Amino acid sequence: QINKKIMNVGSGESITILDLSKLIAERCTILFDYSPKITTNQEQEQGQGNVLELKYLCKLYEQLNLKKTKTLINEIDNLLLFCRRKFIS
Repeated sequence: QINKKIMNVGSGESITILDLSKLIAERCTILFDYSPKITTNQEQEQGQGNVLELKYLCKLYEQLNLKKTKTLINEIDNLLLFCRRKFIS
């Protein structure tokens, strides 16, 4: 019997929440001709706030030798289209 585990694997690439928000807004504009407003914490933008950094290792992912078949943009588009179908009439 195979020992089944749930794993959260990462690609080794990281992006800030602000950059991810901008990318999502850009994809909304392309897909829906709508650009959502992004609200930020002014203190953190100016370097005055507490910035927490998340570090993670992707050695397990590398050992799996999985081929990347999807990009971040593909996944954002799929999520936005799903939300539109399920939550917007």
